[in-house]
Amino acid sequence: MKKRNEKFFEGKTWDVVFEQLKFSKHYEKLCKKLKEKRIVFYGAGLMFDYFAQNYDLSKLNIAGIADKKFETKNIETYQGIKTLSFEELKNGDFDCILITTQYPVVIRNFLKFELFGLNKKCPSIYFLLNKPFMLYLEEI
Repeated sequence: MKKRNEKFFEGKTWDVVFEQLKFSKHYEKLCKKLKEKRIVFYGAGLMFDYFAQNYDLSKLNIAGIADKKFETKNIETYQGIKTLSFEELKNGDFDCILITTQYPVVIRNFLKFELFGLNKKCPSIYFLLNKPFMLYLEEI
């Protein structure tokens, strides 16, 4: 398993995963679906970096990006996108969250049940990949 992770973290696996996913086609559909929506990305790690560097983000109406690491580091922008704290995320002016991490179900549950809680309406949540990332690693 360690060798697979090493290969993955060298960035070699991202191309394979996005290609296997036929991500370009999926991304076009996602852009059409989210066309009129103000979007916040959640996740500023390797997956987001690959996505931002290889796909046209101007097709989306981006309101910001949030990540746990922005809670402890004073970073105003990430990849040219305004960063949001959890507090800004809870009170922000946007329509949906696009989860751009390897663990979208964990993040979705965090957002729905912890950050927004049961008393506050959680915005619509979408996953960047249409299949949990770890399932792709098993297939590679």
